[in-house]
Amino acid sequence: MKTKYIFILAWSLFIPACQDGQLVEEELPSGLLVKYHVDQETGEKEGEYLLMTPEGEIIEKSHYVKGQLQGQRTIYTDSGTVEMVQLYDAGMLEGEYKGYYPSGELKYEGTYVNNKMKGVWTYYYESGAIKEKVAFEDNLENGPFEEYDPDGTLRAKGHYLEGDNEHGILYLYSEEGEPQRVMDCKMGVCITQWTPDSTEVNFNDFQ
Repeated sequence: MKTKYIFILAWSLFIPACQDGQLVEEELPSGLLVKYHVDQETGEKEGEYLLMTPEGEIIEKSHYVKGQLQGQRTIYTDSGTVEMVQLYDAGMLEGEYKGYYPSGELKYEGTYVNNKMKGVWTYYYESGAIKEKVAFEDNLENGPFEEYDPDGTLRAKGHYLEGDNEHGILYLYSEEGEPQRVMDCKMGVCITQWTPDSTEVNFNDFQ
């Protein structure tokens, strides 16, 4: 790794900041630049961390405490808009996690607990309409999910188990939101139980 210190006077290469420690600027093999402070006693990153293009445009902005990510980490697109916002605690993902379209509209949001996806994650169309809601546990889809068209029409609902595997009763709906098919699924393998042409069973039998 090539280290590049950008200062006016040569004798200022290693001037420590009073509170934030030693300021370091490094050029990565990719040509990107990083800028951060290092605690002079521990050698660990402390305070603000910036990853930038050679032109100085910020790609990542985060914060370190005792060498570990702490608080908000923001990732930016090439055009400078926010692409992703994460929260960290002692180097682990903890709390809200959001992704954005290049237009700046929210793309998805959810929660990390102890560095793992947990709870309901919501995905959006660029228009802002909900595209999907799905429950996560231990970084895998585990629990109920719903899928929608851009106009808000419900198209599918069911449950996932240990990943993207439909498990249990799966309901499929037409573009008009009418019941179209009911399926019984086991780890992603689904068998049709009802269609509008069924005569032996009714849709309400599966409610």
